[in-house]
Amino acid sequence: MLRTIVQFPNIVFWFIGLLLIIKYLLKANFKNKKCKSEILIGNAQTIGNRKEQEDAFATIKDDNRILAVLADGMGGFALGKEASDLVVQTFLEAFSRNYNINSINKFLINTAYISNSKVLELAENRHVGTTLVTAMFNNNVFYWAAVGDSSLYLYRNRELFPMNQKHIYANKLKAEYKAGEISREEQFSHPKRDRLTSYLGYEDFHEIDYSKTPIELKKEDKIIICSDGISDVISNIELENILEKKIHPIDTSEMILKLVLNKHRTNQDNATVIVLEKVK
Repeated sequence: MLRTIVQFPNIVFWFIGLLLIIKYLLKANFKNKKCKSEILIGNAQTIGNRKEQEDAFATIKDDNRILAVLADGMGGFALGKEASDLVVQTFLEAFSRNYNINSINKFLINTAYISNSKVLELAENRHVGTTLVTAMFNNNVFYWAAVGDSSLYLYRNRELFPMNQKHIYANKLKAEYKAGEISREEQFSHPKRDRLTSYLGYEDFHEIDYSKTPIELKKEDKIIICSDGISDVISNIELENILEKKIHPIDTSEMILKLVLNKHRTNQDNATVIVLEKVK
C-alpha cells in the first residue's frame, strides 16, 4: 500500500509533464499556421435586369492553395446557365482530384480545354458558350487563365492593373486601324466590335490568355475577378476608389456591386465579382 502511495505522485508528475509538452507543441503549431500567408475572400452577385442568372462562380481552398473560378454564360446562346455551371463544376472537381499539381499553368489550361469539350457535349449542335476567368493561389504566388470577355485585375500600390486581354472583335479592329486598313470611325462603329472571338463551347477553341510566369503576391495586393456586368459598367477609376479602402473583401465586393446597381441601367447584365486580398 505504501509503495502505491509513493509511486502515485510520480505518475501525476509524468502526466502533467506530458500535458505541458502537448500544449507547447500545439501552441508552436498554431503560431506557425498564423505566420503563413493569409488571403481573405469576398464576393457579390446580382441577376441585374435579366430573366436568369447565367454567371457562375466558386472559390475553394485547401492547406496551401486557393482556386477562384468565374464563368459567364453567353445570353445570346442557349443553355448559358448550364454551360457556366458546368465549367465551374469541372474546375472544382479537377482541383479536388489533383492534390499534387506540378505545373499550375498546365493544370489551368488543360482544365479549360476539358471544360470546352464538356460544353460542346452539352450543346449537341446548338450554339452554347461561356467565358472563363480562373486564378490559383499557391503560398505567395498566383497563376491565372482567361477566355472571353470576363476580367481579372491586380490592385497594387493604389493602382489597378488589367491582367488579361478580352477576346473580342474590337481587338482585331484596333489592329486593322493601326495597320491603316480601316478608319477610326469604322473601328469604333463596327456592329460586331463586342463579339467574342474565343469562348468555351467553341469548336475551334484555341485562344486562351494566361500568366506565363507566376506572379508574386505582396502584402495588401488585391485580385479582382469579374464578369462584364461589372467591367462594362464601372470605370477603372471608380474601381480604384473602392479598392483603396481598407475594408474586408466581403465589404469591397458589396460596394462594387452597389455602385453597379446605382447606375440604374435598364439593360443591366448579370454581374459577379470576386475579391481576394493578401493580408500577410
